[in-house]
Amino acid sequence: MFLTTNPGSRYRYRNHLGKVLTFLLLVLVTTTSHAQATNGNKRKIRSGKKMKIIRNSGSYRGTKLQYVEITGGYGIWIQAAQTGFENVDTPLFGSIEYGNTLSPLSFGLGASIGNQLNRDSISLNPQYAFAFAKYRISQLVPSLPSGLEVYGLAGASAWRADLDNFATETSEFSIPGNQKDQGVGMILGAGIQYRYREIGVGAQFLWITGKGNYQLADATEVGVLTGTKQLHVVLSYRLVWGRKKINCPIYSK
Repeated sequence: MFLTTNPGSRYRYRNHLGKVLTFLLLVLVTTTSHAQATNGNKRKIRSGKKMKIIRNSGSYRGTKLQYVEITGGYGIWIQAAQTGFENVDTPLFGSIEYGNTLSPLSFGLGASIGNQLNRDSISLNPQYAFAFAKYRISQLVPSLPSGLEVYGLAGASAWRADLDNFATETSEFSIPGNQKDQGVGMILGAGIQYRYREIGVGAQFLWITGKGNYQLADATEVGVLTGTKQLHVVLSYRLVWGRKKINCPIYSK
């Protein structure tokens, strides 16, 4: 006995099967399109709107490193502010500053010692301590070579200057020796430095101001400029810490 089927039943079966397959295909296409539209951005994207990438300063400009930088150097050119005095010694410079690699601004303390300015038998020995803010201009100019730093600095200074007369008689310039004075002034400067990892080498110019009062032989007070202009060769080393993880870009309309 053979099993037979009705041709009309086969037609109805194929018709139902075609409708089911069409429905499943529509569901698949709709689901895939929705997933692609919402991937990485849950909000609908309006036509004509371009996406832009927003990065925080850490991800855009590199890893954030806090540092303490220790700098030392010596003067290769000194000019006295007071007319007639000439430098006869090599002053030493030292500073310590704090900053981070994502900011062009840092702050520090420094000193210049060993200054000696002479005029005939008169000797003036100003020593300086100062607080300053340093601004790295090169950090805002990406076209400069990597590792090159150009900066300016400004701050307030405190000075102390001894005035002596080494003549056998104190009649020269009518100024007696063994006089001391101290005061405050300002400091301005600029420098250039090449850095390889934590080590930097370069040169900087400092202009330090000050004015003291000293007595003549008749006890009359006269004003003497105690400031100098100095050009230093400097060597620095950075102690770094505080590494910050770089974040992924943030997408926004």
